[in-house]
Amino acid sequence: LLLLLAVLGADAELVPLREHLAHGRYVEGAEAWESLAAEVRQTPEARWLRARFHAAVGEDAAATEHLAKLLEEFPDEAVWWGRVAEHQWNLGLVDQAAESAAKGLALDPDEPRCRLVQADSWTARGDLKQALEGYRWFVRYYNRAQPTDAETLLLIATAKYEPIE
Repeated sequence: LLLLLAVLGADAELVPLREHLAHGRYVEGAEAWESLAAEVRQTPEARWLRARFHAAVGEDAAATEHLAKLLEEFPDEAVWWGRVAEHQWNLGLVDQAAESAAKGLALDPDEPRCRLVQADSWTARGDLKQALEGYRWFVRYYNRAQPTDAETLLLIATAKYEPIE
């Protein structure tokens, strides 16, 4: 176990935070985040988890602030644009979410979170033909890339069925 922790480094320290998030223990997760070493709290993934805890308890402004700071530091990484787009979508900011997703897709056309927000935005705007193609992208992506990580598989499963026909 110690060797595994040494290999994974800070990422291993985030496992309990992910577990708190997955089980709806948001306050406990935020408290666990505060107890992390300062260098671990500064990693992008840890900062994103902190934003998720804020959002989960209704502290949307704090979550938005954390995510904005991540984008300032990592403007060329599509994953952060996707996570910002998802947050904006959850707040009902459809146009902003679509814009953030488009920025992420300009950096990486295979960013699944950006693709999902894009397809959902098309659905919300009533462009059902384009939305259907957006959701179908996930089938083609799965067949092509064969992702195995849980986060991507969950996004694919979320997109696999949209009752828009």
